[in-house]
Amino acid sequence: MATGRKRGPGWRHAKISGHKLEEHLTQELQNKPEVFSTISQRVFGESLGTPKKVASGGISAGHVPDVFGKSTPSKTDIYVEWSNSKNIRISLKKSTGGQVYLTSVERFFDGFEIQFDQVVPDSVRSTTSLFIGGAASKCDLVMKGKQYFGPVHKNSGQLQEKYQDRVVGITLDHHFPTEVKTMFDWFNANMQLLCEFIFSRGYALDATNFSSHLWYFVTEEPKIGDIDQFFSIKELSKKCAKASTVCFGSKNGGSTIQFPFGFMQMHRPGGINQIQFHHSYEKLSELLVGL
Repeated sequence: MATGRKRGPGWRHAKISGHKLEEHLTQELQNKPEVFSTISQRVFGESLGTPKKVASGGISAGHVPDVFGKSTPSKTDIYVEWSNSKNIRISLKKSTGGQVYLTSVERFFDGFEIQFDQVVPDSVRSTTSLFIGGAASKCDLVMKGKQYFGPVHKNSGQLQEKYQDRVVGITLDHHFPTEVKTMFDWFNANMQLLCEFIFSRGYALDATNFSSHLWYFVTEEPKIGDIDQFFSIKELSKKCAKASTVCFGSKNGGSTIQFPFGFMQMHRPGGINQIQFHHSYEKLSELLVGL
């Protein structure tokens, strides 16, 4: 289910960036009851009146209990609950693309196993770890003198894979095609759960903190214009699973892995390689509503 339109309602204010937008929209929802009939109509197909609860989540609300016995930021940015027990837990997207999840490879797979009571094959873990990288000694041990086929890093003049302590798609395909196929097969087979994990659950322990909808609330988007649109994460996950054909991206020797909802790449904040997932409004729109 995708509900909404590209042009937002009259209550939109000027562009607000960062997590302040969550607080701003929460206040708008609290102070303008007429907005709720619009949102409930778009999400549920009926007007449910004024909700009994509207609250900010995400960064604004602090952390929630996680599956590791500690705490984590919730994937939900805005909670809306009506008196008839219907509710929406909104993950707010302020741009048409960008980071949706950033974490270490091991923690990602550990969290996935706990959330869905599954065991991720060691080969999937190890091949993904090699693609994301982080330890030059580990890459060298696996490569054992094999040739790297990726591009040269433009600043250092060094092979980009050596510079980033990782192995990109073109090299993996050449030396480890069986392992790559196993990794892609696993991603394809588990696409619905991966979408649910990345967009809805994260590491949150309680279902009350799982997001139910994406709300693309984008202003001043140069290519498309303003966007105000809801996506059901449940429907999104099903559509992505049916459309799933995971592959390496075409740039920089395959430095990304393309998914129906966006892509995965290596990101190294603070010099530490991590797994980073990106969302794509364009891809989701093609799957769910068409542009």
